[in-house]
Amino acid sequence: MMDWSKIPNLDWALQLNAAMRRKLEDSFEETHTYWTYLNELLGFLRTPNVRGVQEKIADANHIQKFYSTVSELEFARILASKGKQVTLLADDYLENRTSPDMLVTDSLREAYIEVKRLTEGQAAYNILDFLRSYLNHPQRRYVVSIALNQELSIPVTKREERLSKERIAQRIIERFPSAFQTADLNVLPTSFKIDGVTFRIEATTKSMRGYPGVIRSAVIQVPTEKWQEKFTQDVCDKAKKREGWTGEHLSKYYIVAIDCEEKYLDEDDVESCLTGSEGIFLTNPLTKNVSGVLARFVTGRVYLISNPSAYDEINIAQIQNYLD
Repeated sequence: MMDWSKIPNLDWALQLNAAMRRKLEDSFEETHTYWTYLNELLGFLRTPNVRGVQEKIADANHIQKFYSTVSELEFARILASKGKQVTLLADDYLENRTSPDMLVTDSLREAYIEVKRLTEGQAAYNILDFLRSYLNHPQRRYVVSIALNQELSIPVTKREERLSKERIAQRIIERFPSAFQTADLNVLPTSFKIDGVTFRIEATTKSMRGYPGVIRSAVIQVPTEKWQEKFTQDVCDKAKKREGWTGEHLSKYYIVAIDCEEKYLDEDDVESCLTGSEGIFLTNPLTKNVSGVLARFVTGRVYLISNPSAYDEINIAQIQNYLD
């Protein structure tokens, strides 16, 4: 059981979400560095310049949504550190409409920020969720790491491609208990494969239960162009969200923030997606809804690219100075 007195900021943030508190305890051993990271992040956000943290986390009803919320919190930290007033918005902020993630106020004007975490998709997380549940047992005190095959490593944008990956993941999940039970666990580490996905099993003595380890692509390097395609689709999806808004909401700047942490894109890749000869700012009318795109990279760098084609009412001439 986690000693919450050692992580008081995270304890405070989860006051309205007891279910997620239990989910995190089930997902990470007490010594995992994720606890320290979350506590430090939330400690920074416990300031009058940032509002709505507890309410935002209260909306996280499953672990993947919590991870997405953490990406929102990272952007809130970035914006607050630049002297802006940040209000994290609950899912029902706009009645009968899909709400943005945060409202940011400074001397220029109010801006809605919509955050997207660039990920490989739901299929891999389905496997992780299964492992967290399966290994949460006193007789299965093992760490199981995952090396994805090519089918599950490549990011996809089309619905049928996504469903195909999820079907593969479900088949692997169904076969895992049998493969685990027949594995030789007397000599560790050991490993086995299911449909090309490798599961490596190691013992743990630090916890009374098992847990999933790292998940990675061991067989390929995901082509940059596939991540560019995914990035482009994510921006367009967020741009479409604004089309359902009316009234005063349309007068606020609209910035799409993409969290590229641990992915294979850099500043040049992002700029090509947005402003290159085939970039969506120039070729996709949907992105007229977007004042600019804010990208956060694994290096810690944050990069903001304005959209000169944005609708006049949300076109920010000074956007390049937005983070100064």
